[in-house]
Amino acid sequence: MTTTRRRAYTEDFKRDAVALVTEQGYSVAEAARSLDISASLLGRWKRQQEGQVSDEALSLDEREELKHLRKENRLLRMEKDILKKASQYFAKEMKGSMDSFEIMHRAGQCSTCAACWMFRAVPATPGLTGHSGSYRQRS
Repeated sequence: MTTTRRRAYTEDFKRDAVALVTEQGYSVAEAARSLDISASLLGRWKRQQEGQVSDEALSLDEREELKHLRKENRLLRMEKDILKKASQYFAKEMKGSMDSFEIMHRAGQCSTCAACWMFRAVPATPGLTGHSGSYRQRS
């Protein structure tokens, strides 16, 4: 049974390989083929180098602020999701109570409605009840 050893690449080799793609205009596949390495390896080196450049562009204070803002953003998203779920829950609860309120309102028996309180459902014609008929002001 033969074992294959991993090849070790120097930082200079990696930097030059990535430069073929970023500065010379070669595609990742072309550069990898010409250097006899896999395209995924070269792509990983490129992402790592781009990540290092972006990290170097930020000062220590900016990195701390970015870390704080990401944490705050995560917290706010979580709070928003909780509030969204709570509003859905209370909307369902309110829908059930609105149905009973609507029944009482149509019968002219709700105590919270100004129309029911000010103008008690006194049918103008016999047989009519609720808000569907004409009303006289309460005396």
